[in-house]
Amino acid sequence: MQKALREAPRRKSLLVELVTSPNPADQKGDPSDLQEIPVPTPETASMELDEQPIHYALEPDLSVEAFLDLLHRSGLAERRPVEQSDRIEKMLRHADLITTARHSQGALLGVARAISDFAYCTYLSDLAVDRQWQRQGIGRRLIEELHQAAGLQTRLILLAAPSAQTYYPRIGMQQHPSCWMIPPQS
Repeated sequence: MQKALREAPRRKSLLVELVTSPNPADQKGDPSDLQEIPVPTPETASMELDEQPIHYALEPDLSVEAFLDLLHRSGLAERRPVEQSDRIEKMLRHADLITTARHSQGALLGVARAISDFAYCTYLSDLAVDRQWQRQGIGRRLIEELHQAAGLQTRLILLAAPSAQTYYPRIGMQQHPSCWMIPPQS
């Protein structure tokens, strides 16, 4: 049985619906099928992190609601157009790769989102990990999984948030001295 997450307001828990279709969007959810589960934290989880199953997967149909919630929990929301859900929807649907990290209970802990030509370059446009789960290797693993899916022959490129500039060298990325961009036009 596959779990599909339904969004709950700013949460300490998630509503989880058990569905049998491979595509959760095909289901007409009955509210009686919903279960509330707590969002696990390293402190509230019952086992040591090494024993907690964190599942990494390509998840091209990640919901806008789950992504928005994670952007808020990671701190990346301040650098993304979170008030424009239609724009967030386009960001997700036009991404070539979306890799997720989920706790065994289904909670979304992290996301890496990229655009790639699968031959020469892969642009990592988002790396978001729930603040409570940062500094535990989840971001590094998301990048590894995403780069593997894009092809290790591709050059992985990103623009770092100011607060994350010291993170990327620690995981083996090299800083490039020149980057040029045209800011969004109104």
